[in-house]
Amino acid sequence: MQQLPQFTSPELEEPYTSEEEQHRLFDLYHYLHSRVHSPHRPLRLLYHVAEKETLLAWVTSKFELYSCFSPLVTKAGAIAVLTKLLRWLKKEEDWLFIRYPAPFCAAPA
Repeated sequence: MQQLPQFTSPELEEPYTSEEEQHRLFDLYHYLHSRVHSPHRPLRLLYHVAEKETLLAWVTSKFELYSCFSPLVTKAGAIAVLTKLLRWLKKEEDWLFIRYPAPFCAAPA
């Protein structure tokens, strides 16, 4: 089956309403992405505690998920929340995601 990459993000809330804080958050996501896709030591799961938040990156053959939590969330707590989210996404995937290219579109090369 052909993969159709799709990205989504909720509207950013406090403390990420300023441009500076948004940039800081996106830098953290970039850091996670570079770590999980490192050519020297790729990771499937990365739990990272920063000064103002805790982040978790989870990479499988079917998805990549990057998430941000309050600074006090535990690794087990973050994984439990994401597991629940993934169950809901699986249940609603036909409604949420484009799973097949439209027949009138040229397939990507």
